[in-house]
Amino acid sequence: MGYDPSDPEWPKLPSTSVSHALLHLDIDMTLDNVQQLMVFTRAMQIYQQREKKRGGIWKEFGPEDKLMHLRDKLRRVERVWENSQHNDDDPELVDLDDAYDILNYTAFFIRQMEGK
Repeated sequence: MGYDPSDPEWPKLPSTSVSHALLHLDIDMTLDNVQQLMVFTRAMQIYQQREKKRGGIWKEFGPEDKLMHLRDKLRRVERVWENSQHNDDDPELVDLDDAYDILNYTAFFIRQMEGK
């Protein structure tokens, strides 16, 4: 199934930027791939905002630091999720900031392990 921006099931993104990015990366234009790219794009936006404020402080500490932060972030995500399930909160209202941070800290870990 190809990307169809008129289909209400598809996310609302400028189709040219999505198709350009996926085409450039040689990735098929599927709903799953578009949604995955949207998640990574949001994580990248958060990374960029924080890099402007903090100036790459994550580089000052090694991979073990990233693993510690990943454990902390995962515990927070689990706690928020569990609380939302017990309190009948709308899962869409759950703050996903720590979940996006997990993606970014994973990238930091990989970059350091690969020497980048």
